[in-house]
Amino acid sequence: MNKLIVYLCIIFLLCGCTIIQTEPKVEEPSGSYGLNVKATKDKYSLTMSSVPGLPIEVNPHSDMDISDIRLLVTCNSGQFVSWSDSGETTILGDEFILPFEEVVLYWRPDNEEDSGTEEKPVVIIGTYNKNLGMYSLIYTGSIKEKEGYYSIDFDVRPK
Repeated sequence: MNKLIVYLCIIFLLCGCTIIQTEPKVEEPSGSYGLNVKATKDKYSLTMSSVPGLPIEVNPHSDMDISDIRLLVTCNSGQFVSWSDSGETTILGDEFILPFEEVVLYWRPDNEEDSGTEEKPVVIIGTYNKNLGMYSLIYTGSIKEKEGYYSIDFDVRPK
């Protein structure tokens, strides 16, 4: 009987000493809306004919209610264009708001003289809830130009 008690105590001690601690689940801040933002090509050049600019894909998280959400997109240099299935491009400009949906935007420099400017283009993507009147999760993307090719790296910053 004493052996059984000793074995049980050892088992309880071992179980208590081997509990694996998990990282706490991080909740998104209240009022923030989840976006998946990524560049779908590693690089873009003005000489490429397969796309009209550097593609940026913006998708809502699957459980996100997007009925009252607007997508805010801006850049300090260059312009955004959209590209229809028929191959037609539409210039959207450097700042616009559109109803939120899964979308692929294309960023490109204004013209060939832009490649080599000292100013580093920055793309900012966020959301605006028209019912709450609040801005939310902001993605900033730094566009880099090297040897005529543009690339973008996104960084997430809740605002």
